[in-house]
Amino acid sequence: MDLRYTAEYERFRDGLRAFLSDNWPLRGPDAEKPRAAQVTIFRQRAIDAGYYCRNIPKKYGGSEQEPDVLKATIIDEECESVGAPPDVRPGMLVLTLLERGEEWQKELFLPKSV
Repeated sequence: MDLRYTAEYERFRDGLRAFLSDNWPLRGPDAEKPRAAQVTIFRQRAIDAGYYCRNIPKKYGGSEQEPDVLKATIIDEECESVGAPPDVRPGMLVLTLLERGEEWQKELFLPKSV
């Protein structure tokens, strides 16, 4: 049994590594900000690039990607390897709101979870 990642996933990993190389640690004036601000800046860049908050729609602040457990694993591995802030996976409340919530609830609560 071959348990290696396919070429598609290895390309994804290469793109993620390039993103991390360019974005973590932060550089310039952003690197002088408090740690919490640096994490916020990095997380937003990762969302914009499609690496974080993958299963949350864009209109609620996520990156609106298809769920993919292997990509999530690669993201965790690569972020950990460079000490980047990890992606925060949505809890049951977020998933429940996405599935069953009314629009006003989604608009109120989902952006705060990103």
